[in-house]
Amino acid sequence: MKLYKAAGARYFCAIAQHHDNIDCWNSKYHPWNSVAMGPRKDVIGTWRDTARAHGLRFGVTEHLGASWNWFGVAHTADATGPLAGVPYDGANPDFASLYHSGDAQADWKAWYHNAPESFQLEWSRRIQDLVDQHQPDLLYSDGSLPFGAHGRELLAHFYNTNAQRHGGSLQAVYNCKNNPDGGQFRNGFCVQDIERGVEDGINPLPWQTDTCVGDWYYKRGITYKTPTTVIQMLVDIVSKNGNLLLNFPLRADGTLDAQEESILAQLATWTAANGEAIFATRPWRVFGEGRSGPKAGNFNEDSLAYTAEDIRYTSKGATLFAFTLAWPSDGKLLLRSLAGQTPSAVTLVDGNDSVPFTRTPDGLALQLPPTPRGNHAYAVRITGIT
Repeated sequence: MKLYKAAGARYFCAIAQHHDNIDCWNSKYHPWNSVAMGPRKDVIGTWRDTARAHGLRFGVTEHLGASWNWFGVAHTADATGPLAGVPYDGANPDFASLYHSGDAQADWKAWYHNAPESFQLEWSRRIQDLVDQHQPDLLYSDGSLPFGAHGRELLAHFYNTNAQRHGGSLQAVYNCKNNPDGGQFRNGFCVQDIERGVEDGINPLPWQTDTCVGDWYYKRGITYKTPTTVIQMLVDIVSKNGNLLLNFPLRADGTLDAQEESILAQLATWTAANGEAIFATRPWRVFGEGRSGPKAGNFNEDSLAYTAEDIRYTSKGATLFAFTLAWPSDGKLLLRSLAGQTPSAVTLVDGNDSVPFTRTPDGLALQLPPTPRGNHAYAVRITGIT
């Protein structure tokens, strides 16, 4: 947790319930939980206490709604081979509490569809139990808000109990993914989550990217995102009114590997120098210049070979910050969006050096130092513009 906080984390999320249908807390309504078996620990309670002891907001993710269809295949058998026709474990009624009833359908694309009323009620009870026991600041559903009225009642309970704990001030956040009509975002009851993707412009509503430095779970031999890729994503996302929720998969013993620790250490160095231009900032009039990045949507995060013409802007009060996503080889940086502007001062965020500038018809021309200051993405502080 110290590594995460040093790297710039302001909130920490843990998977409370994944598609495997295991509750990682002392569940009142589900015997397959981490206290009754396995580690025999309240995993979520441990993460919650540790996160809050370090001053971080705490979030949980739930993926239960789709498990009815995802586990439907467990009620079938191999069609060919030496075990053809031998039922899988889901066909054993002794395991119905894990694999759901025999009516569970093997259609993972159906997501929430086909789930009977009994399972919808089970989802509601279990997720409300999670909320009541651990009082998270953030709740994430892997999909849209599940199951109609059941989902709305659960969400109302989450928001109302949070407001009660904070003297009437609602401080909870609910993340979910897009419904076809997008109404949940316009109505304000859900903050949009984009899995492994970004927006291609400023969204007037807050949103979040959730992605991973590697895979969602630990996998040997995988190629991780570089610190440069992570930081360029962060800058791009913040310039468009988003947050970055970044997963670091743990090994089976609960530790990070050396490469992950190195990525976190480099993030910590960068945010210590440049965090002023990221945290508590707002989007400016435009998100930036150059390429906007991939087309908006899920699973579109392929990294780009950014150049010094790729600029991203953030603002804080009367101060404007401009990031270049690559250091110009000649030290010359042109901010085209500031054509006609004459600031009172331009300084490097990392080191506070004064940056000479010239007003030109094409934009504000900056002369950066001859060698890069820091790594990954480079910010200047601009004051005195209108």
